[in-house]
Amino acid sequence: MAEPETSAIADGTEPFDRIEACAAEISRLDPGPLARLRREPDEGAGTAEFWRLKHRHLQNRDHDDAVTFVQCLAILTAKGDPEGKKPVHAAKPSLGEILVTGGADDWGGAGAQPVYSEPRLARLLASRGETRRDLVRRMCRLLERSGARFDVWSLAGLIFHPHDHERGAEQRLAEDYYGTLDRGAAASRKDTGDA
Repeated sequence: MAEPETSAIADGTEPFDRIEACAAEISRLDPGPLARLRREPDEGAGTAEFWRLKHRHLQNRDHDDAVTFVQCLAILTAKGDPEGKKPVHAAKPSLGEILVTGGADDWGGAGAQPVYSEPRLARLLASRGETRRDLVRRMCRLLERSGARFDVWSLAGLIFHPHDHERGAEQRLAEDYYGTLDRGAAASRKDTGDA
């Protein structure tokens, strides 16, 4: 009897490595195909690149969710020649941390504000369906400027399993976001002697 696949998501539909492989494949695209994937969802979903990515990595995913995920990865992938370009995915930091720091190692200090505001995060976490997909795309466009790399599993969870409490994508996002905010505030108090 064969061993069960240990890299499968709990529902058995996707191996973990397919999400990362999708991000890696997008990072290797030439500028033209990458630009097509970055455009409006309906336009990008009609491209050969999208269908290849969906077939190779996201077969068992809802079509609209797959379109959103691929578009978000394309938005977050650095523009230009693919030679030497790194994929968006990195084991750390988490999306919640990036939403606070924007990828800046020195984030914090007196008056430091999160890159993605608390009201925006609250709207994102409360959203459903097409509203959720739209807010996730907007969030990625905001993060695009930072060039930050992060764990794209948290992004995938927000899109593919938004309200699945067993997987806890929303809870992890909120915990990472507020944990990072609290660490920045504590560091600020320490720096100013208010600790």
